[in-house]
Amino acid sequence: MKRSWQVILGFILVFLVVLFAVVNVKSVPVNLGIVQLNAPLILVILASAFVGAIVVFLTSSASLLQKNRQIKKLKQTATNNQAEQEKQIATVKEEQQREFERQVAELKADYETQLKVANQPIAPVTEEQLPKSGNIDYFG
Repeated sequence: MKRSWQVILGFILVFLVVLFAVVNVKSVPVNLGIVQLNAPLILVILASAFVGAIVVFLTSSASLLQKNRQIKKLKQTATNNQAEQEKQIATVKEEQQREFERQVAELKADYETQLKVANQPIAPVTEEQLPKSGNIDYFG
């Protein structure tokens, strides 16, 4: 939408310049520094407008080229950053996977140890392990 308004405004300005030039058809002296010429005012106005348009085009083209270069560099940087992030993510995932596998192995070993302890038969109580007195207070 913004671009269409710029085009319409451009056509209106061109129309006004041409209308202004057509109205002014007298011959006028033009001093070019070294040479002085007599030319119709319409040609002077149109030539001035044309030179102004060329200057605007050249300056905007230079700015556009600079912006395109900057965009290209930024896209390359973004691509490089994305690749670097993907590498870092892969590295972190691998580290987390190794840590997880290590923890699982520790838990399995601990479980196996506890299972072996739990499956051992209960040793019988010997006379030496029993209390010496015959009176045992179970409630006190």
